[in-house]
Amino acid sequence: MAYPSRKRKGLKTKKSVLIVCEGTHTEGGYFEKIRQLLRKPNVNVHVYGEGKSQMALLDAVDGRAKTKSKEITSAWVVFDKDNLAREEIEKTYKFATRRNVNIGFTNICFELWLLLHFESIKGGPLDKNQLYRKLERHLQTDNYEKSKGNWDLIEKVAVNFRTAVKHNKKLLKQQNDKFTNPFSNIHEIIEEIESL
Repeated sequence: MAYPSRKRKGLKTKKSVLIVCEGTHTEGGYFEKIRQLLRKPNVNVHVYGEGKSQMALLDAVDGRAKTKSKEITSAWVVFDKDNLAREEIEKTYKFATRRNVNIGFTNICFELWLLLHFESIKGGPLDKNQLYRKLERHLQTDNYEKSKGNWDLIEKVAVNFRTAVKHNKKLLKQQNDKFTNPFSNIHEIIEEIESL
C-alpha cells in the first residue's frame, strides 16, 4: 500500500546556500551563528571552515556541493587578502566565475567585516593589529588574537549583522576596489540568505 503524499499547497521548496571559508574557526563560527540568527525555515545554510588556500576552496565547493545537496541555490567562497598577490586574487575570481561560485572577500582580513558590526570605517589602509585593537575595545577582551573563534565573542559580534550590512554598503560607496584596503563585500552573503 502506498503512503499518501504529504506535500501541501503553498509550501516553498527548500533552498540551500553553501559557504566554504578559508578560516576554520572565526569565519565558520560566524556564518554558523548567522544561520541561526536568520531563522529561515526554507533555507539551508551549509558552512564549512576548510583552512585552505583560495584555489583549494573552489575545489572544496565542488566536493561539498556534490555531497550536500542536489539543489544548491548558490555557493560562496570566503577568503582574505592577507599576503596574496593581485594576480592570485584575479585568478581566483576568474576561476570562481567559470564555476558559478560567488566570492566573499575582505581586504585585509575577515576582522574588517567583524569591525563593521560596531563602527563605520572611513579611509585606510588598516592593518590586522589596528583591527584587533578596535575589536578588543568593542568586545571588551584583552587579547582578540588569542580569543578569536571563541563562540561567545562571535555571538556578541553576529547579533549586530544588520549594522554591519549598513556599514559595509557605506564603505563600498567610498571605495569599491577589492585591491584597496579596506574592502569587504561579505554583506552580499547575508543579503542573499535573507532574500531567499
